[in-house]
Formats: sequence, structure tokens, C-alpha cells
Amino acid sequence: MLKGVWNDPVWSKVIAGAILGASAVAASYLLNWWPHIRQGLLNAWIFFGQATVIPEWALLSLLSLLALILIWLGAGRSFFFRRTHRLVPVIFLKPSPPYNVGEVAGFQRPQAERFIVAGMARYYRRRDRLYAWWRALVRLGGSQ
Repeated sequence: MLKGVWNDPVWSKVIAGAILGASAVAASYLLNWWPHIRQGLLNAWIFFGQATVIPEWALLSLLSLLALILIWLGAGRSFFFRRTHRLVPVIFLKPSPPYNVGEVAGFQRPQAERFIVAGMARYYRRRDRLYAWWRALVRLGGSQ
């Protein structure tokens, strides 16, 4: 059973993390580090519980301003919007459940390329958006 779970890409990492965590706990017990860890956590609790000279609302506003500046500068872009996670929009040419003809969906690049190679879809381009907008406008009777 363990051999089958170990070959799973997710559970193998979970099991490895559990083994690593258990060995870290055992090593810290054998090296008698637990009193030092407890004292460090107690000191941190006391430090963060003490009153400050600067009011809390000022600290929170400064931290919020710093977070907004970092987001504005794009520090989070490299982590949240990696190129590998971008979805490729495709428009379906043939029905492929749960998608109908003409529907647009986003997929990771390998999956999108499989749909395209199979002839079931093609890349969704900017002019497709303009065409859909124009078609909707004509249906409403706005442009005659």
C-alpha cells in the first residue's frame, strides 16, 4: 500500500514531510532543545504583548501603505502571476462536453495545444472578441 501511495505525486510529498517533521521533533528532543524553544516562544509572546510608543493604528496604516507600495511595484507579480500559470484561451470548433461550439475556455498551454491539434478548437484571438461584440450589437439592432 505504501508503495502505491509513494508513487502518487502529492502523497509522496506529504509522507516525506511527515517523516522530516518527525525526525526534526526527535532530534530536538534528543539534543534537549525543547526548553530553549519554549523560552523563545514565551519571550516572543511577551514582546508582542507589550505596549508600544507608537499607536497601533499608525503601525497598521504604515504596514498597509507598505503592502500597497510593494503590490504597486510588482513584488508579488513574480510569485502570483508566473508565466507557467497563465491560461490560454481557446474557442471550440466542435462540441467537446461540457463545451459547445463557439464557447471560449482557458486551459494550461499543453491541454490547449491538445485540443488544437485534435482540430476541436483554435486559439481565441482579439479579433474574435471584436467580432462577438459586433454580432451582439447587430442582434440588438444597434448598427444597421
